[in-house]
Amino acid sequence: ERQAKDNRRSKSRAADVGPEIDCAYVIRPCQGELVSGDAVYVDRRGDHLLVVVIDALGHGPDASRAARLAQSVLRDSKKASVMTLVQALHEALATTVGAAAGLCEIDIPTRTGQYCAVGNTVGRVLGKRDLRLHATAGVLGSNLRSPRQERFHLEPSDILVMYSDGISDRFGMDDYPQIGYQHARTIATNLLARFGKQHDDASCVVVRSLS
Repeated sequence: ERQAKDNRRSKSRAADVGPEIDCAYVIRPCQGELVSGDAVYVDRRGDHLLVVVIDALGHGPDASRAARLAQSVLRDSKKASVMTLVQALHEALATTVGAAAGLCEIDIPTRTGQYCAVGNTVGRVLGKRDLRLHATAGVLGSNLRSPRQERFHLEPSDILVMYSDGISDRFGMDDYPQIGYQHARTIATNLLARFGKQHDDASCVVVRSLS
C-alpha cells in the first residue's frame, strides 16, 4: 500500500527531444510533502541535448522554490556550456536554500558528453560497463569549490542515468537486468519504485537509444 501511494505521488514524463533519442524522467516528493525540492530540466538545442538533475537542500516549499528558480535559469541560458551554467546556478541560488545539481550536455551526432556536477547527485553510464561520473563536493548558492568537467562517450547500447540522492546508489546491472532493453520511461519509473527512499525527494532521468 505504501508503494502504491508513493507511485501516485510520482510524476513520470517522456521528454520530446527527437526521434533518435529515448529520454524520460520521474520526480516524486518525499513522504509527507506535496511539492518536491527535486527538479529535472531537459532541452534539445540543435545537435545538443542538455540534461540536468537538481536537488535543492531540504524539503517542502523552500526547496521547491529553489528548484524552480534553477529551472528558470537554465531556460534563460540557451547557449551556455555546462561549466557556465554551473556558475550561473551558483549565483542565482545565493538567496535560496541552495542545491546540488548534475549537468550533462550530449553531442547527439558523435554521442559524446560533457558532465559537471556539484553535490550529491549521481551520473552513471550503464551498459557493458558501469561508468560513474565525477561530482565535486559543495552546494550551489553557498559553497562552490572548483567544479570539474568530465568528457565521456556513449556506445549505441549505453544508457545515461542521472538521479538525486533520493534514489539509493547501491544498484547495478545485475540488480536490474531489464535495463538493457526497456524504454527510458519504464526504466526511470522502475528505478524510483525499486530504489527510491521514502523520506527524501527523488528524481531520475534516463537517456538511451542515441544514434
